[in-house]
Amino acid sequence: MKKLTTMIACIALLVLMALSVSALQFSDVTIGDDDQDRRKNISKTFTVTNDAASDVTATFSSTADARFNIRFDPISATILTGQGVTVKVTGDIPLDFDAVEKSKSSTKFLDEVAFEIGIIEAKIGGVTNASAKLNMQAVNQLEIKKARIECGTKSESLDDGDRIDNLKPDMQCTIEIEVENNFDDDDDEDDQGNELLIGDIDFDSVDVEIEIDDRDLDVDEDDDLDGLSADDEDEVGLDFEIEDDTDDGTYTMEIRVIGKDDNDATHGELWKIKLEVERLTHDLQLRSPTISPSRISACDGGSIRVTSRIINVGKRDEDEAAVELSIPDIKFNKRIDQIELDEDDSTSVNFIADVPADTRAGIYRAILSTFFDNTAPSNSQALEFTVDKCEEEDTTVVITPDDTQTGTTGTTTATGTGTTDPTAATGAVAAPRARVRSSGFTDSPAYLWLLGVLGVVLLIIIIVLLVVAFRKPRPDVL
Repeated sequence: MKKLTTMIACIALLVLMALSVSALQFSDVTIGDDDQDRRKNISKTFTVTNDAASDVTATFSSTADARFNIRFDPISATILTGQGVTVKVTGDIPLDFDAVEKSKSSTKFLDEVAFEIGIIEAKIGGVTNASAKLNMQAVNQLEIKKARIECGTKSESLDDGDRIDNLKPDMQCTIEIEVENNFDDDDDEDDQGNELLIGDIDFDSVDVEIEIDDRDLDVDEDDDLDGLSADDEDEVGLDFEIEDDTDDGTYTMEIRVIGKDDNDATHGELWKIKLEVERLTHDLQLRSPTISPSRISACDGGSIRVTSRIINVGKRDEDEAAVELSIPDIKFNKRIDQIELDEDDSTSVNFIADVPADTRAGIYRAILSTFFDNTAPSNSQALEFTVDKCEEEDTTVVITPDDTQTGTTGTTTATGTGTTDPTAATGAVAAPRARVRSSGFTDSPAYLWLLGVLGVVLLIIIIVLLVVAFRKPRPDVL
């Protein structure tokens, strides 16, 4: 009987001890949030309740690293049975504290998360009675401001979670991604002039990546921005291809930006975009169509060449594919038929169309179309070329002494540039009026001959006078 009494007492004591151990209750605590700057003395309150049958005195402490400077107020409190007490925990958020999960192996990669920095312990009589996680979070300052995708002729703005449908195999795509540094470029002091060291922070380098990890569509492209200043944005373009053998389906593309700021804190963002690739039963696509030359003179006319690659991105082989070029305004139409194209195969086609001389000037449309079963329309694309006006050319005008000409030949001609206008009644050409000078004696050959004779006579007279002037006198004269 004595032994049984002792056993019951021990069991009762154990039950009381168990109740005492689970007396205090409180939840996980997070200092900061997704909008919190990296500063000192950031506080958070939490409530500790006493579920025990008696009052208890609890002391609070943390296992967090000393660099977080964790303090409690009050550090110790008596908690009445069935009551609770509010406790304030305060800490410093270091400048190098990460804003996002940087481990690629984590399912939360690049998520804005609160990181566990330690454990809060509530002790009774030196023994830990209850505990909870102590977390810390700071603002993410590197974000995707906007993005845009272009695939073939499709162009759409993007946001996280968007779906892009009606994409086809063998499409060339480009994604333009604009990244923004949200740090303030003038936020390094508080109102009292105390240095905060939270603003005007740059990123030396920002990695920008896109990835589709699927055996049917594998995309892995990246680039980087070399420096991104506070309160600034920049963009990068990444190209990828939906290959011609890509199957129907929905593919998840991740757009990722990640960088470290001047204080070595990691920031970034991840978007997920759904790409819907659809294969029709019959789908003959035109790829890289060209038209050359793009301009022709209306005076001379000429030929244009239209080329394109044709690819079968449908679900079936095509035994009777056809391609047609039509230029309605010059009544041109030509077709190439009986083309065999298995699924995902391609071929090239080439057309030459003559543009007659004196074709009216303007912009002309050439329509390139594909067909399956030789007659059923599949796809088409329009190309344009220009016929230019004739340039004005030089003309020769015949001029006669009369004021007007009626088409008869004259005796005097002049060559120049210009245009002539037909007369209303006779169709005669009005020539520019010429000034005709009359011929006189001074314009005749006889006048020139007379001038020559007079010159010779004058020369003889001058010689004779010189001889007389210098001749010596005879002695008998002296």
